[in-house]
Amino acid sequence: MRREFLYARKLILRCGAYTISMERIAIGVIELCDEDGKVTPLAVVKDGRRFEVDKITSVMRHAPAVACVSPMRYDCVIEGKKRVIYRDAYPSQKWFSVR
Repeated sequence: MRREFLYARKLILRCGAYTISMERIAIGVIELCDEDGKVTPLAVVKDGRRFEVDKITSVMRHAPAVACVSPMRYDCVIEGKKRVIYRDAYPSQKWFSVR
């Protein structure tokens, strides 16, 4: 069984005896917010470079490890490559990726 835990700076993945730790990376995102409040990322900005989001394959709430608000997970195709980006919940609403 695979479990994902998201802490302030690290994402911890546990599957049986294996544990993988990933670091959060802050990114800028150009987003569209419609009249219903649905947020759609249009482009990712990192180190002054702009990467267009070609397609969003899925959007889901990411399960938290502790009692806190959980970020939204966006599975995307960005310039032909599958990528996962996250958006923190209210109040920070910051975008990030993991490495």
